[in-house]
Amino acid sequence: MKGEIHLLIYEDNSFFRNSLVELLSNVPDFKIMGAFENCNGILEHQSTLKPDVILMDIEMSGTNGIEGLRMLRSNHLETLVLMLTVFEDN
Repeated sequence: MKGEIHLLIYEDNSFFRNSLVELLSNVPDFKIMGAFENCNGILEHQSTLKPDVILMDIEMSGTNGIEGLRMLRSNHLETLVLMLTVFEDN
């Protein structure tokens, strides 16, 4: 990828989502196109915001990351997706 990299973020934890936005907004050549609490509008977001990369949580209320990824891939979209998740196990 050359030039500016357009990112979308899907994360239900608002603190983590906002932290990612703040952190990545300060990276040269990264542009945050949007940040959402679930994948409910993922196909519309893909179509209108045209991200190069999506950072996506797996477990979210509404449309989760696995289903969001299925929706993207069923439409043959070539957007790169990086799955993020936190799993606490004592």
